[in-house]
Parts: sequence; C-alpha cells; structure tokens
Amino acid sequence: MPSLITKWKKGRPYLYWVRSAWRHGHSRIVEQRYLGPRDRVIEQIRAQCTASPHTEALPPLHTVQTREFGASALFYSLAQELGLIELIDAHVPPAPPPRRTSLSVGHSLVLAALNRVVWPKSKRACAAWYQDTGLARLVPASRDELSRQRFWDHMHVFAPEHFAPIQRELLHRIQQRFGLGEQFLVYDTTNYYTFIHTFNSRPSLPQRGQNKQKRTDLRQLSLALVVDEERGLPLYYRCYEGKVTDVVALSTSLQEMIGHFLPPSAAARLTLVLDKGNVSHDTFKALLQAHFSFLAAIPAGWVRPLYQGALKEYQPLPLPDGRRIKVYCQPNKQLGGIRGQLLVSFSPRF
Repeated sequence: MPSLITKWKKGRPYLYWVRSAWRHGHSRIVEQRYLGPRDRVIEQIRAQCTASPHTEALPPLHTVQTREFGASALFYSLAQELGLIELIDAHVPPAPPPRRTSLSVGHSLVLAALNRVVWPKSKRACAAWYQDTGLARLVPASRDELSRQRFWDHMHVFAPEHFAPIQRELLHRIQQRFGLGEQFLVYDTTNYYTFIHTFNSRPSLPQRGQNKQKRTDLRQLSLALVVDEERGLPLYYRCYEGKVTDVVALSTSLQEMIGHFLPPSAAARLTLVLDKGNVSHDTFKALLQAHFSFLAAIPAGWVRPLYQGALKEYQPLPLPDGRRIKVYCQPNKQLGGIRGQLLVSFSPRF
C-alpha cells in the first residue's frame, strides 16, 4: 500500500513516498523514494496546479490529528465502572486551596495510573501523553493541572492510612465485577533496583540486598504480590525493605492478607501457591496456624533419599494439557512436624 510519510532530520521535515507490504506477519516498508523537504514539495504541487489554466484550483490541505483512543478509553471506562475516582475522593481530603485544581485527587491519581498501564511516561512527560489520547476529551484538563508539581500536591495529601480502606473496598468491587476464583491464590515476590543515592536517608524502603538483576551495588525495593489464579488479577501487594528476604517477608504478608482482604472463612477454602524461595519450616507452621492449604516447592535436600530412588517406582501422571510426567507420591509424609502429601517429579533434563 503506497503512502506519504514525513521523517524529521535535524529538526526539519522531509517527505518520502513509501510502499508497504506484509512480511512474516508484519507490515514492512518494501520500497521508499525521497521527494524532498516537505514545504518545498507542497509548494511545487501548488505551483503546478496554478500554472495550468485548465486545472482546477488546488483544494485547501487539511490536517488530521491522531489520538490514541482504544486502551486509554477502555481502562478509563473500567475505572468509572468500579467507581475508582469517587472511592479515592471519599477517603482522601482535597489539596489545600492554593494548590487545588479542577481535577480532584482521584482524577489525578487515576490518570497517572492509566498512563502507567497504557504508555508509561515520567511525570514531566505525562501531560504531553495525555494531550495525544482520547482522555483529553473524556477528562478535560489544562497542561498546568497535569504538571508534575500538581501530581505531587495530590500525592502529599494521600496518607498511608488511606490505603487500607480503599484497598478493601476496591477488592470488594472487583470481586463483584469479575467473580474471582475461590480455590487458589498465587503469591510471589520480586525486587527492583533504583538509582536513589546511597546517602539519601529520606526514603527508608530502598536498601541493598540480593538483587535479581545482579545490581547489588544499588539500593532496591521489594514487592510482594498475590494474584487470583483464575484471572490473574492482583488482590494484595506490599512494598517492603530491599534487604528483607522472601522467607521473612511472607510472615508479615500473611498477617496482612488475613487481616485486610480475606474474610475469616476464606482461608479454609483457599490454597496458597508458593515457590521455593518462600519455603521454610517456620513458613509451613505459620500457614497451618492461619488455616491455609498450600502448595509449595521444597528444597531437594529436605528429601534427598527420595529423589535418589529407582525410576521404576515412579508412576505416570497425566496433565491437563495432555502431557504425562513421572511422579513418585507419598500421601502421608511428615516433614518438620508437618504432615502433608509429597510429590516428587522426574525431569529428564535434570
């Protein structure tokens, strides 16, 4: 398909004729011709049209402004359906009068969240992104109201005690809207390195630890996340100090999970899925005290005699995707005073 495109070089626009075609499932430019500076090409077209007396006058050139609409409109409609803006405004006071704008705290934070979902930008570039989306019509606001200073004005009135009631109410609305799974919760942790200076003592969470990107020279933040296994929706999160290990972080996360968003009867019918990095004997005891069922990978050293057994003792186990693996099962195994079902799988690779 032929078309005209503009390429900017050293701040000046140049016009190209290009032809596109499908290559390996993607649209690619297969032919390109340089026409010249855009202003000069337009003047040449006007001169040719006005030079001939038999040619009709060249119609005025129209410009079209393109805006991103699909993703931003979709997530904004979802925020409206959940009443997220009104929920934030109900728990967070407005900004002081000298810094108050037509956008409420809820509007400002929801727009920042939409930017993170659709096309993450810095707070300085967020206003320019907003002007190029359909949100400029759905939520009219001036560029000054979307400046980084106005955003931080709204963040300053959002106190830590506002998180818990907003999170509980939002989770209740999400459960009513999406019908979350009632059997499994998936829990995992990760960390992110930052470039916060070593001697900047104002933030307490960024600390040095075992970084997953091997950047142990930088301060990092740790994040614990629980998602619903059926839809993958986040149900709980906690940011904590970068030096805290996964095993230590689970006990605090477990107490908050039960106290904040799980009803008293929920733990009895839920199974928490953990990876090996969160496993310890103390973790298992804490899960049993919380009346959680759990599915966890354990270190091989805990059951070394079992995985050194003969392969003929393993039995085939069909998986939902049609594959079959060899497993050795002990339905009534006791580890560190905790009784459960132990499953050892055979992996040809290892």
